Amino acid sequence: MKTEANDLLSFFLSSSLLKSIPRTGWVWEGIENPETIAEHCFRVTFFAWVLGAKANLQQSRLLPMALTHELCEIHAGDMTPYFDILPEDEEEKQKVLQRWVRLSQKKKEILSRKKFDLEKKALDRVLDPLSPLLQERLLSLWMEYEKGSSLEGKFVKQIDRVEALLQGIEYLGPKPDSILVGWWEGTEEIVDHPILRAFLKTIEHRLYENKASDMDGELAFLMEVGKLKRRPRRGWVIRDVQNPETMANHTFSHALMAWILSWEAEIVLNRDRILKMCLLRLLCHSRLEEESPFDNLLRKAKTQEERRHILGKWIRSSSREKRVRNEKRYLEEEKTLRQIIAPLDSLLQEEMLSCKKEYGENKTSEARFTNQAYVLEILLRAFQYAEEDTNFDIKPWWEWASESIDNSVFAKLMNAMDKRFAKT
Repeated sequence: MKTEANDLLSFFLSSSLLKSIPRTGWVWEGIENPETIAEHCFRVTFFAWVLGAKANLQQSRLLPMALTHELCEIHAGDMTPYFDILPEDEEEKQKVLQRWVRLSQKKKEILSRKKFDLEKKALDRVLDPLSPLLQERLLSLWMEYEKGSSLEGKFVKQIDRVEALLQGIEYLGPKPDSILVGWWEGTEEIVDHPILRAFLKTIEHRLYENKASDMDGELAFLMEVGKLKRRPRRGWVIRDVQNPETMANHTFSHALMAWILSWEAEIVLNRDRILKMCLLRLLCHSRLEEESPFDNLLRKAKTQEERRHILGKWIRSSSREKRVRNEKRYLEEEKTLRQIIAPLDSLLQEEMLSCKKEYGENKTSEARFTNQAYVLEILLRAFQYAEEDTNFDIKPWWEWASESIDNSVFAKLMNAMDKRFAKT
C-alpha cells in the first residue's frame, strides 16, 4: 500500500520543523544561533557512516536510523539527559548543569519510561500520515535505537552522545572547568563500543592535549562535516531570505525525502547508495564557495529592479553551456572533496568518490532518483519561503522542477505541493 501524495507532503512539512528547532542544551548554555535538531541528525548520520564502517555494522539500518532517530522531537521537543530533573530556579538549574547527575537505578527506570512514553506518542503522531508499511519501518528503526535491541541501535545511541560532546567542545572549547566535564562523565558512562571508546580518546588527545592519536583522520573529517551546520545555501542568500537554511539542514531533508520516497518507487533501489549520495551532495562546500546559476547575471545588475527581474525566472542555457559549466564545477567539487576525505582510509575514500561520480553522471536509477529528490526538496523549501514572504518569487523553482522531474512519485508530490500552496 502506497502513501497518498498529500499525506507524504504533510509528513515532509512536519519533518522540516526539525530544521528550525534548536537543541535545548545549547539554548540553556546561551549559544548564539545554536544548531538545530536536523543539523545534529545530519552529522550523526555521517558518524554512522564513517565510524560504523570501522565497526563493520549493517549500514542499511545504521544510516537511516541515525537520520531519523529524532523525528519524535518534532512534537516531544528535545529531551536532554537532564530530562525532568532540573529545578525551576535558574541559579539552581545552572548548578545542576555543571555536573553529571547520578540517579538511583529505580529513578533512572522511572524517568526512562516516562521519556519513552512521551516520545513514542509523539512519534506515532509524526508517522500517522504515512502508509502502515512505512510507519512500521520507521518505528522499527526508532525502537532499535531507543531499546538498544541491536548492535546498530546501541551504536547510534552512543554516537548520538559522542556527536553532542564534540559539538559542545566546538562551541565552548576544550576547557577543563566547563560544563563539558559533566558531559564527558555522562558520555563515558554509556559509551562502551571499542571504536567509540577509541574515538573519545582521540578527542581527548587531539583537542585537549594536542597529541597525535589513532583516529585523528576520522576526527578531522567529522569536524569538517560540522562546518556545514553554519553554511547557508547561496540560493536563499541572494534572495535576501531571513534566516536561510544551512547546508546541513538541507542535506537532512534531502536525505530523508529520498529515503522515504524510495519505498514508494515502482523499482527496487539501493537505499544505502541513495543516502550516501545525498550526504555527499554539498560536502565540498565546507571549503568551496557555493555557486548559483544566477551569479554571473547578478554581478551585472545595477539596480534592485534588475536583480528582481533576473531572479524572477530560471536561467536558460544551451546544452553546450550547461555541459561546460557543469564539467568545470564537477572538477572543482571533486578536487575539494578529495582534500576533505584525504584523512580517511582508502576504502572509504574510494566509496565516497564513487558516490560523487555516480551522482554527477546521473546515469543510474539511484543517481536520477537522488537528483530529483534534491530538486523537489528545494522546491518545497521555496514554497515555504514564499508562504512566509509574499515578495518571494516561486516561479524560477517551479520552472526548474517542471523541467527536471519525470519520476511519477516526485511528479505526484509536486502536484500536491502546487495544490497545497496554490495561494502562494
